Amino acid sequence: MTLIHISEFIAFIFIVCTGMFLYFYSKYYISNPITKLTENMRHIEKHRFDVDFPHCKNEIGILSIGMKNMSVEIQKLILNMQTQVQQKNNELENANQTIAFLFSISQQFGSVKLTSPVLFDALNALVKQANLKYVCIELNDGTFIQSKETCTESHIVNTRFPIMINGKPYGFLNCFSDAENPKQRALIESFSTLIARALCQEENILQTQKILIMEERNIIARELHDSIAQSLSFLKIQCTVLQQQISHQNQKKALQSINQIQDAISDAYVQLRSLLSTFRLPISHSDFKKALQILIATLQKQTEVRITLKEFSCQLYAQANQQNNLLQIVREAITNAIKHADCENIDISCLITPDNNVWISIIDDGNGIKNISSPSNHYGLSIMQQRADEIGATFSILPLTQGTEVKLIFPYKKQPPYKE
Repeated sequence: MTLIHISEFIAFIFIVCTGMFLYFYSKYYISNPITKLTENMRHIEKHRFDVDFPHCKNEIGILSIGMKNMSVEIQKLILNMQTQVQQKNNELENANQTIAFLFSISQQFGSVKLTSPVLFDALNALVKQANLKYVCIELNDGTFIQSKETCTESHIVNTRFPIMINGKPYGFLNCFSDAENPKQRALIESFSTLIARALCQEENILQTQKILIMEERNIIARELHDSIAQSLSFLKIQCTVLQQQISHQNQKKALQSINQIQDAISDAYVQLRSLLSTFRLPISHSDFKKALQILIATLQKQTEVRITLKEFSCQLYAQANQQNNLLQIVREAITNAIKHADCENIDISCLITPDNNVWISIIDDGNGIKNISSPSNHYGLSIMQQRADEIGATFSILPLTQGTEVKLIFPYKKQPPYKE
């Protein structure tokens, strides 16, 4: 029995020691490493890579080494991505600054006249933006503009950029820098393009101004021809008649001619004032019929030919330029009939056609026109055609069995273009 009790005690001690060994072994080599790995994964998830992995010579140790290597790789990837993101961010900021610079230069060139001070300020801004030593502009017209900074160093790189747009050269942009890079070159090329576009715009503006001046001169010459020149022509004829009457000692007819000359001079003065008012004060709309009646009454005083407003079946409102062109066409047609047709009656009509067009007709009962083309040094017919083209009207001269018809057709507007 003693031996049995001793054997049982020894077995109990052995079991207890085995249990203690298994407990501490599982705790230090299994449980604690797993807990440590779990905590490390939480730290890695929060991007905290300064962790200590457990060292074991079992499967957990192999897993720990793999997780440690993975943590190092993730840290490298994150750092690399942060570096790339920072680089891209810097590039975007530089690109944004470049775009903002070019946009401000474009606005400056587009809002003011391109003068030497404007180009001087732009060159100084380019020197600062592109990190250049010196910049200058050489234009084909001999203009030379340089930046505030000057460069005397011999090792500086000099690059020459053409100022050109649409194949037309305007000059060169010379840039001096320590070293040239693609971004700097792209910025300078864009800047030279903006200068070329601004120079082209200035050139187009000057050309447009010249064209407008020429058009204005043509308009003034045409208005003078159709108004003052007609009155002066009448005065010239009356002076010839007066000279003949005086030479024949016909005092009564001479006084009559003098009165006609005075009336014509007054009419020429009124026409001149009317032209000045037309040039200076634009009119929103006007009654064409009333203006036509005033024109007929004025011309009737200068001739014995009977001028009649035969038909007028529409209430036509016209803008100042349109009404002026219409009245001058009618004036020229009536004056030509009085001078050249040897007529007794001139009938004027203003009707609405079935296709909703305004039809203006001036008919005389004279000899009829033989040559529709304008003779040399007589621009009346061509000016009438130009006036009709300006208001979008169809102009025609038709020889009749007895006399001539001048016809004008253009779209009809039922309401005035502006309401007071």
